[in-house]
Amino acid sequence: MLELPIAKVNQSLLRIAAIPGDDVLTRALRQVSRGAWATLYHGQHPLCRGRRMSAVGSLWAWQAWRRVIKKPLLVELQTGTKMLCPIWSTVAGAWVSVGAHEFELFFVADISRPGDVFVDVGANIGVYAVTAALRGARSLAFEPTAEARAAIIQNAELNGVSALVSTSEFALSDYEGQARFTVGEDCTNRFADSDAAPGLIVEVKTLDSCLAELIAPAAGPDLIKIDVEGADDAVLRGATSTLSTHRPTLIVEIWAGGRSIRSFLAGFGYSAYAYDVEAKRLRELPRDHSGEGNLIAIHPDRLASIQGRIQSAPAWPHSRPVSHWRTSHSQAPLSGS
Repeated sequence: MLELPIAKVNQSLLRIAAIPGDDVLTRALRQVSRGAWATLYHGQHPLCRGRRMSAVGSLWAWQAWRRVIKKPLLVELQTGTKMLCPIWSTVAGAWVSVGAHEFELFFVADISRPGDVFVDVGANIGVYAVTAALRGARSLAFEPTAEARAAIIQNAELNGVSALVSTSEFALSDYEGQARFTVGEDCTNRFADSDAAPGLIVEVKTLDSCLAELIAPAAGPDLIKIDVEGADDAVLRGATSTLSTHRPTLIVEIWAGGRSIRSFLAGFGYSAYAYDVEAKRLRELPRDHSGEGNLIAIHPDRLASIQGRIQSAPAWPHSRPVSHWRTSHSQAPLSGS
């Protein structure tokens, strides 16, 4: 009964957090709104049932840690993935409080197997890429920002999977050339709105051309995750050869139901699913789905195999994230920290 009012409050807080203006009062209002939104989001997350207060406490402990201690924090997620979170990471608050806060991360952990090829487009600091590599998959992580790529490399070393994780600085789209890319916005870095916007010039390639250079043509990728802040459909358009030839399973960020993306993928025979973490099963999305987040797209040729992998997947090591607040890390500080 409370879900609808809370959702409306969250939407209102996000609108306030986006109010333009640079005066002291407006900046303070944005900060308060972001903090209130984060508290509600993490405290109400489905994975925090039975520990909502401790989850919120962990969130704000991380905010204090990154400002006062100013050192990376080691967090072990429910999947067993260890993440050394740099202090510039805002999304790290979700890993500290909720853990594997996107259900699709559990999906990656459950279906990845040795010999697979996992492609992570918009890898940030590598949580998906490292999780797949821990299951024996070869992970190709695409991340244009240097500080995030440095974090991917360090987290791969931390988990002992450096040999399975490689990084690429290319930004992916449906064309080849150059573009301006934002910096300093953590997991929301994206193609800049104009050439005058602050950022860096990055090389842009298509996923088809990159995979032709990185893996054997007969092999193809098994699983692709795309999270590129609104340019997801362009990445898919640049992967038409890969989709039609290899039919990889996909995890794609969507907004307002993702109708255009779902329609595009349906042209290749794909159906859209969500992952029921507790039941460990796929749930097909209805035609009128209007939610935001990620969808899982699976071709019928792979569905039975994916379902078999889910059923045979081992249990996750933890029921909640484990933060090592008292651990002294010997690693050098991550870039940007």
